[in-house]
Amino acid sequence: MALLLSRGPVIFINLWMVFQLLGIGIMLWGAASMGNGNYNIQPEVKSDFLVERGIYKWIRNPMYLGILLFYIPTVISQPQLIKWGLYISLIIILLLKIYREEHFLSQKFGEQFGNYKKRTSRLIPGIF
Repeated sequence: MALLLSRGPVIFINLWMVFQLLGIGIMLWGAASMGNGNYNIQPEVKSDFLVERGIYKWIRNPMYLGILLFYIPTVISQPQLIKWGLYISLIIILLLKIYREEHFLSQKFGEQFGNYKKRTSRLIPGIF
């Protein structure tokens, strides 16, 4: 944090900050909707019920969307090949996790998850 403070202003009022705040907001809303102890790094189903409340009414993977929104300004504001490579790698890793998690959810919740998939978007509301 000290290094960040030494590099200039802490708060920027610009388009990039909007993306990062939106990403943080989506992640927090997703965590609050999911509930304590129901999320982790490894793709597995820890809950005995399918979360369909809060932001999960519209999108199945809000935490991953929040992460992607948070980091996109880092790539776009100072584009470098290495940053783009890392960001694309992040997208690929998150998509692989999504497909694996959805496989586990489908196994555990069956038709309920199938119906949920029909009503929601995977990552980007109304698009994907």
